[in-house]
Formats: sequence, C-alpha cells, structure tokens
Amino acid sequence: MGITKYNNILIFMVVLFFIPLFMLNSDLWDGVIIAHAFESENRDIYWNWFSESGWFLTPLFYDVFYYIGRDYFPFSLHILFLFSHLFSIRQVRVLSREHFNFSDSSSLICCCFFALNPIWNIYFSSVFLMHSITLALALFCLNKMLQFKLSSFVLCSLLSFVTFQQASMPPLIFSIIIFMLFMKFEPRKSKYAAAYFVCAIGYFTLTSYLFPAHGLYAGYNNISLTNLFKSHLYSSYLDYIVKVYPAVLLLLGIVFVKSKDQRKCVFAFMMLIVMNAIPFILVGKTTAESHLDIVGGWNQRQSITITVIVAIIFGYLWQVSDSFSKRVWNQVAYVSIICSLVFVTYRYYLSTEVKVKSIALKTEMVELFKAYKSKLEACGIELEVSLPPEYRALSTYELNYIAWKSFNQRHYTYASDNGPGGIFKEPIYRDKYIQSITKPDCLNKVTYTSETYRLAMHEILLNDQYSYSLSIR
Repeated sequence: MGITKYNNILIFMVVLFFIPLFMLNSDLWDGVIIAHAFESENRDIYWNWFSESGWFLTPLFYDVFYYIGRDYFPFSLHILFLFSHLFSIRQVRVLSREHFNFSDSSSLICCCFFALNPIWNIYFSSVFLMHSITLALALFCLNKMLQFKLSSFVLCSLLSFVTFQQASMPPLIFSIIIFMLFMKFEPRKSKYAAAYFVCAIGYFTLTSYLFPAHGLYAGYNNISLTNLFKSHLYSSYLDYIVKVYPAVLLLLGIVFVKSKDQRKCVFAFMMLIVMNAIPFILVGKTTAESHLDIVGGWNQRQSITITVIVAIIFGYLWQVSDSFSKRVWNQVAYVSIICSLVFVTYRYYLSTEVKVKSIALKTEMVELFKAYKSKLEACGIELEVSLPPEYRALSTYELNYIAWKSFNQRHYTYASDNGPGGIFKEPIYRDKYIQSITKPDCLNKVTYTSETYRLAMHEILLNDQYSYSLSIR
C-alpha cells in the first residue's frame, strides 16, 4: 500500500511539471518551424526538413496531428508528450522489476530518477515528438524482447525498427540486452540476440543508404571512427553525469570496493553508460549540463538514453545498499541517493522555470512588435536583446517566427548577437525558416528589455503584468 501511495505521488508530480507546458501552449527552438508549418498549413516544410535529415518516418508522426489535431496544436502534442512520458515511466518500472529484479522500493527510486529528470524540459519544443514516441516504444519493445519468447521477440524486434528514427535507440536496446547476457549467459537467448543484432544493423544500414541525409543536411550525423579517440567528447558526458548526478559514480565506487560480489555488475553498469554515449561520440556530438539552465540550450538531448541508464543505476544502488557490512555505509548510501533525487528534481524545476521564462519573453516580443507595428513593419529589424546571457539566445528563425506572428507576414529580422543572415533562393527553405523574399532598403535598430526573467515561474504563470519595453532608433 505504501509503494502504491508513492507511485501515485510520483504521477502527480510528473503531471504537475507538465502544467506550465499546457498553460503557455507555445513552442521553443526548432519547434517554431513545426508551429509555422501547422499554422501556415504547409506540410511541405516538415516533410522537406525531415526527409533531408534522413528521418524518413518522422514526417508521418506529424501528419497524424496535422490532419487530426491541427486546430489544437501544440496542445495536442503536449498531451502526447505527457502520455508518452507516463508510458515510458511505466516501462522503466517493468524493466527494473521484471528484468533487473529490483524490489518495489528500488524500482520506485529508479522511476523517480527517470520521471523527474531535468532533461525533460526538451518537451517544451514540438520538435521532440519523435524522441518522446521512440523512447516509449523502444522501452516497450525491449521489455517484451527480454522475455525471449519467440513470437513476442520477433514481433517486437520488427516494431523496434521504428524507433531507429532516433539513432540513439538501437544502442539503448543493444546495450541492455548485452548487459543481461553478460550477467547471465544463456545460449538460447544469445542466439535470439545475435539474430536481432544482425537484422537491426542490416535495417539501419539499408535505410541509411536508401534515405541519406542530403540538401542542407548533407553530411549530417556522419560517423567518424576518429571521434572515438577524442577525449573532449568523452569528458563532456562525464562532466554532465558528475554535475547532474554528483553521487552516482562515487556510490558505484563504494559498492565496487566494499562488495566483491558486485564488481562484475558495477563494471557492466559503467559499460552501459559508455555504450549509450558512443553513438553521439561517433558523430562528434557533445552534451552540456549548462544547457539545462539556458533558454537556447538543447545539447542536453544527447543524454536522453543515459538518463535511462543512470535511473537504473540509482535503483541498483538502493537495492545493494543493504549488502554493506557496516551500517554506516548503508546509511550513507541511502542519504546520498535521496539527496541526489532531491537535487535532480530541483534541477528539473529550474530547467522548467527557465523555459517558461523564455516563452514569456518571446510572448512579450510579439506584443511589443504588434504595439509598434506602424513603426516597424516598413523596414527590417535588428534586435538587441538586453537580457542576461542565459536568456539572450534567439535563433534567426525564432525571431522570424515572432515577427510573422506580429505582422501576419514574413519580415526581415535578425538578432544583433547573430548578425545579418542571407536569404535562401529556394522557396521551400524560405518557407521553412520563415524568410522574406528580399532584404528591405531600411533597417530599424530595436532594443528589447524586460524584467520578466527576474520573476519566479508561478508569478509568470499566474500574472500577465510584466515590466518590459522596446526602444527603436
């Protein structure tokens, strides 16, 4: 009964963190490209974008919402984000209980670290639709495959190929299957796994050949084996883990030293972390803990699968704490894990708050542009954002979207921090990046200031009276 109560509290907290998403009902980062495609009723925008990126199935995900829920965008996507997240939490619970053999309390700890992780602030952007669906589906398929029953293994193996739209999903599935076989090798299961690996690699190779990245994305995510020897790529993931989960590596070290029986398991968990960082390292991508706390930071997305692994590790640490011979080490472990969970949850709050502030600031810009429409629409706009650095990041297409929402037409705009950019000749690229056809003959230099970033999240959500201004020269 106690565990059920805590599970319900966890679900309540997850829903609570999603409330700002529903209240603001807006978009961030590359999500404005999706928003513009929906609002301008131009599916070609995201079809061109994802087709050139090599994500040949991803446009179909958006088509479902385009045809069924376009009038409720992005609210309809936010509902799916919440459902996918809750479903993923459920699958993490199944994974920890049925396959890692965690107790109820250890499984709860595992689910808490996964559910209340600061990385989920990415759901403020509709561009992460594919990530939310593929993660939930990958965890579901993995749980079924780990039963090693022929019919469900074959069916879910085929279904898991859909998740390969997010290139980090195959390593997540592969690594956990390998972990299980490493901990307890069984010839029959190893044959199933080997057959799956061969088919999965073949599918990934074939689809990469048939649907290569091209156009603006030619060379996107190219694999280079030389990246495996670049230490700064590994250190970015180590830095992320140390700063977001400061106790996890220390606790693993304590278990390794204090319990000889667990050394094989500790080594396997360390390999799990490495195997889930390797896909990004191969294409030269880093992650950044600092991106959790700035409006323009989304390099954190490289740590989605590591989030699953670290959550499992915390569940494991809770499980093995009783094995310490001295009670003091047992208590140190429990306190460290609880403190880590509080810290992670607090980081989730802070990362959510900064994204809420970002949306509020951009909403203010739309209102100000509308208020000064007669002065601004005749010329282009060079915008200086007079805010602290962590709130100043504004891509050109985000600013173009703000101008489009303000003037009901495309407008030549750029942020002074970025400098002026060119205009694409191809209509589809101008549509994608919301660009005007030509540069204007004149330019307004505009400075935007606001005190909204000083407010707490609840003050922004519950009060629409802010202090902000626009000066034109």
